[in-house]
Parts: sequence; C-alpha cells; structure tokens
Amino acid sequence: MALLPNAQGTLRLELLLADKETVPASGEFASALGRGRLLARAAVEHLDSKDGAFWPFIRLTPYWLRLEECEELVGSLERVVRGEIQGVSFRSAVTEELGLQIGVSPEGTLSVEVGIDLHRYLARYSGKQTTPGTELALFRFETGRPQLVNFAAELRTELRELQQRGQP
Repeated sequence: MALLPNAQGTLRLELLLADKETVPASGEFASALGRGRLLARAAVEHLDSKDGAFWPFIRLTPYWLRLEECEELVGSLERVVRGEIQGVSFRSAVTEELGLQIGVSPEGTLSVEVGIDLHRYLARYSGKQTTPGTELALFRFETGRPQLVNFAAELRTELRELQQRGQP
C-alpha cells in the first residue's frame, strides 16, 4: 500500500494496487485495455488524535486502472523526485474516478491535489443519474520530497509484484 502523507502527517492519500487482470492478446476488449488492468483502491484519510489511527474521509470501492497508465504514473512520480519535471497530472482512464496532481512550488515544496469523482457512487445510492465530473471531492495538501520518494517506491514495488505474478 502506497501512502502519501501531508507535511504534518495528519492527512494522507492511500493507493493500493491489489490485483492484476490479464486480457487476451487480440480482440476489441484487449485493444481497449492494452496489456491488462489493475484492481486498485484509493482513499484520503485523516489522523484521529484521540486514537492515533487513520480514518477515511473518502475511500473508493475497488476500481480498475490500466496497467500502462499505472506504469506512466510511477515513472512520472520518479521523474518529479529526480527533479526532471516540475509536476505530474494523472486521471484514471478506465473509470475516471481518481485524479492526482503533484507540483513543485518555486520554494521547493510539493503541492498535492487529490480529486475523487463521486458521481457513480451517488448515482448508485441515490438512484439518480449524474454526469461525470459534476460530483467532485478535492483534497489539497503539501508534502515533502522524502514522502514522495517513499510513495513512488511503494507504488513501484506493488506494480513490480503484480507484473511478476503468474510469470514463470
């Protein structure tokens, strides 16, 4: 599980890559998903000072990420860590529920924005259809370079383990 805490350690993004689905090498389904999808879970959590545990503000039920988009996210995070680029912007392509933007300020701090589109969940529970992008929750916080290094490394490790799963 990859965790990206804020500078104070009181708020964090959790991103878990849980499993890998493979697809056939040909056909319409395969071309739409590339080399497969990853089952993921994301949450924005806060630290409860009373019990010292993290509790979710919002936790997405498991959703799908394309393998290629996850590889691109990890690569971009590593490029930010190395100072090759000043930021990264990501939005999950399969269901478009999670957005992540990280930028380096002129002072060298890292600004994080996590956007979660709730329209599917609200439609499911309220029975009313909504349009993608109309029911958004946005969380902003600052973090440090060591926290981003750990987050990128944890994602890389999870991704590598899932890619090796099922291979001889």
